[in-house]
Amino acid sequence: MADNGKNISVAVGESFEVELASNPTTGFTWALEGNDKKQLPAEATGGGNSFSNNHFHVKREYIHPDTRLLGAGGTDRFRVTPRVPGEHELVLVYARSWEAPDPNAKRFRVRVRVA
Repeated sequence: MADNGKNISVAVGESFEVELASNPTTGFTWALEGNDKKQLPAEATGGGNSFSNNHFHVKREYIHPDTRLLGAGGTDRFRVTPRVPGEHELVLVYARSWEAPDPNAKRFRVRVRVA
């Protein structure tokens, strides 16, 4: 989460990547958090490999750990593509999709300036 809280600049349609530690065996997954939850398709709760809101399209790839230990965590790699110009905040939240939203859940945030 080295880039957490940083500002980045990209062009509309130009992708950037974010890598975050993840362990889906715990039931936790990273999901796109939006201001208006109605904007998000069902797969944005962590059940799919691709999700969007009004500002970003995100593709997820899970990278398995280099160990054979059961329950070991890996890495989620997200390819993020801005959809519209402006200044937007990308927020990914680490949560279980079946639990109520937790204001104290782990979050990754970057401010994205899209030209």
